[in-house]
Amino acid sequence: MTVRIPVGTRFSDLLALAGGTTLNRPVVFTGGIMMGGVENDLALPVVKTNGGLIFLPADHPVAVRKLTPPAQYQRIGHSCCDQCTLCTELCPRYLLGYPIQPHKVMRSLLMTGSEKERYSLWAAYCCECNICSLFSCPEKLDPKNICVDAKKLLREKQISRTPEELKELFLDVHPVRSSREIPITMLYQRLGIKPYDRKAHFRELNFAPAEVELPLQQHIGAPAVPVIKSGDRVVKGQVIAEVAEEKLGCPVHASISGIVAAVSEKSIVIKG
Repeated sequence: MTVRIPVGTRFSDLLALAGGTTLNRPVVFTGGIMMGGVENDLALPVVKTNGGLIFLPADHPVAVRKLTPPAQYQRIGHSCCDQCTLCTELCPRYLLGYPIQPHKVMRSLLMTGSEKERYSLWAAYCCECNICSLFSCPEKLDPKNICVDAKKLLREKQISRTPEELKELFLDVHPVRSSREIPITMLYQRLGIKPYDRKAHFRELNFAPAEVELPLQQHIGAPAVPVIKSGDRVVKGQVIAEVAEEKLGCPVHASISGIVAAVSEKSIVIKG
């Protein structure tokens, strides 16, 4: 279903609005199956960057993989990658000519020092689409998250290729790109979500949650600073947190009218 709801509505309230669940331990995918995150705390609120939410069982294969801790997927990748190169051959950005080769980034798990940094450079243009991890890899390894870790290393050490190096590494579009595009129906089957592929029709509902929790940092940049206090009455659309002029960020507005129930460094709770 598709509905219009106030920012700050809790996932549990949305699940109840949709009719509830028969699952003992549901998780929610925020931002899509491929590139979105997974949350198992249904008390968390919807933020302004959320679009679609997908509730699945906690033991769904994609949920299990996305919740795997870094130490585990790094250890498995270190021991099991057979360098078949399928993660690279099907990478959308590699096929467009970008200097990205996930199979070489996987080699960084075997390296330390300058060699680890050298192989990590092949992750710099990863867009984290997750094709390599959730479709390409026959061993069900996690090249995408290894690339994410590699990019973090590059940022921390301020390592990058020179313009001259990049000029040599950028290539024309791969001649077989059109033959390596992933069919959506095949992707659905591989992910195990084909049974959930149905129209989410829009429903006009007069939904009013009992309370909302508005995080003060729903954006990149500095968090907003509350300009109201607990016990204040606010109206929908009122600015309740602002960002200093010299900082980059966004103000936070009340999504419902009501009484401010709590103010913390991270969020503001309003009861309707």
